[in-house]
Amino acid sequence: MTVNNLQGVIKFTPNASEVIAEKYFYLSTVDTFLKSSNNSNDKIDDPDEGFAYLNSEEKVSYTEIIQNYSGSCQAYISCFTLLDANDFCENGKIKKCVATRLKQDNNKDNEQRNVVIYKKLSWTIDCINNQTVEFINRDIKKPPFDTEQVQSFSTVNVVDFLQDLCLDDPELYKDFCKTRKGHEFPRKFDQDMLDYLKNKNQLEQINEKTDITLKGRKIKYGPQKINFPDKKTFLNHLKQDVVKKEELEKYLEVCLLEKDEKYKNQNEYRLLVTEFNNTNKFPKALKLFTSQNCFVPNVVKYDDFDSLDRSLL
Repeated sequence: MTVNNLQGVIKFTPNASEVIAEKYFYLSTVDTFLKSSNNSNDKIDDPDEGFAYLNSEEKVSYTEIIQNYSGSCQAYISCFTLLDANDFCENGKIKKCVATRLKQDNNKDNEQRNVVIYKKLSWTIDCINNQTVEFINRDIKKPPFDTEQVQSFSTVNVVDFLQDLCLDDPELYKDFCKTRKGHEFPRKFDQDMLDYLKNKNQLEQINEKTDITLKGRKIKYGPQKINFPDKKTFLNHLKQDVVKKEELEKYLEVCLLEKDEKYKNQNEYRLLVTEFNNTNKFPKALKLFTSQNCFVPNVVKYDDFDSLDRSLL
């Protein structure tokens, strides 16, 4: 599917009205997602979901990779459906066969989930990734978990951070702006900025620093293999060698952002967030709140999805 052929992005979700009203993305742990996908009631039978193949044709799972990794990390995921021009009739209505398949694939145990429509999803994800201070800089304290162990981020907040800095300490703000490279927000702070964070109670403890990475992209249909001769060699590498987070992320992407060609008609887009730290304490889910105008204001009811018009996308 080419970019010009893309008509819109949707997601079946049990709390569609709340998502639109509060403007957030909800990501469950990958373990929770895989458990749901392996449920006997799941309409999509993909035995390789969450797995990658090695050169020996052996399979290794996301869970095995995480458990054998010498560091500490957890990944979170959210899935969306891309609609293209071929999914619609000439009169602009969604094809009945497409609507029926999507409703069946995305509703388990006789659920009737409503639909959220997204505008400029990829652009929004890029903004969240590049303009959220907690994602860019590991010195800034990450949000606490709530009573349900959900971690909520107020994203796209670089401008808010700079405005607060300017009001709190104009001279430090001027020095900070002089040292910035272009419009990039620094990944590390100098001592003056660390002192500022400490005084604001925004400085993360050294032993609790967390690196967060975010990837959003269309599923690649036709997965590559992890380039190791066999499973034993690969798992030993994860346990015994220094594996940088960038390397581990590539392995997780093969497990979670690549699928067999036979699932191509799913036309999926996935959002993957990975947290790395030394505490081995991770939330059970993430909420990414955004002020970006990417949510179409009206929910599409489950029963109305059969008559979805392309003009709404």
